[in-house]
Amino acid sequence: FTDPDRSVVKALSIATIPAFAFIRVDGTIDAIAEGWNPAEWRRVAEAIPQQQHGVRQQSRCRATQLHLLVPQLSANHPVNFPHQLSFALPDLPIQRILDDIQEALTTSRRCVISAPPGAGKSTLVPLHLLNDGQVSGRIVVLEPRRVAARAVAQRMAELSGTALGELVGYRTRDDAVITENARIEVVTEGILTRRLQNDPELPGTSILIFDEVHERNLTTDIGLAFSIDVASTLRPDLAICTMSATADTDRMSRLLDGAPVLTCDGRQFDVDIRWRPLIINRRN
Repeated sequence: FTDPDRSVVKALSIATIPAFAFIRVDGTIDAIAEGWNPAEWRRVAEAIPQQQHGVRQQSRCRATQLHLLVPQLSANHPVNFPHQLSFALPDLPIQRILDDIQEALTTSRRCVISAPPGAGKSTLVPLHLLNDGQVSGRIVVLEPRRVAARAVAQRMAELSGTALGELVGYRTRDDAVITENARIEVVTEGILTRRLQNDPELPGTSILIFDEVHERNLTTDIGLAFSIDVASTLRPDLAICTMSATADTDRMSRLLDGAPVLTCDGRQFDVDIRWRPLIINRRN
């Protein structure tokens, strides 16, 4: 509380988030919520017309629609996000370690995935984590190129049976197809780095997935370094996962505080060799 006499007239517990909002007689607001301090609540309340929600009144106060003041109040409990989905995933080699990935991110909050191209790691890993129902926030997938970000988001939307932008969306420097309630967001490296600089706590984000982490450049390394620093200080609940086909897994594991390394073999098929008949050049 900021006032010395602590003159609280109403305390409201919002059921959808772990938060308490205190409204005083003079109309000021204090709050205790994950990721939100009293100044942020007061700033949002003042930005909305007073008559719309009835927060400020001369002699009494109401809190019937206080939850509408802030669209996202908690880093771990985003508003209006469905918590469990159910859709079938194709049979790809990465299926063999999906449960191990889920367990590693649940227990140690870190994971290093090594799988060959075509194993399905870029599309099936985020969808499985979402389909499991244990992720309450948004899954942010980092792709090193804009073309890859669009393609991965489009494929995951097709596998989930939803339109692009509803459940799965993407955001690049010059394009964005995503809604407020999207659960998976595919971004390019510059978007993530800028987001970490503007708001290091990453509200609403539960898991960061660095795909194709072997394609190292300055922006990717800065984003990964910022993410590790944020997870070790501000957001110990933030999970970080790196994926690649050719990365140095031992070195990456040490960077992520001894994260478990999960490997997946590719799928091989028998190849028949058939020689094309020799065609004689008639001119010779």
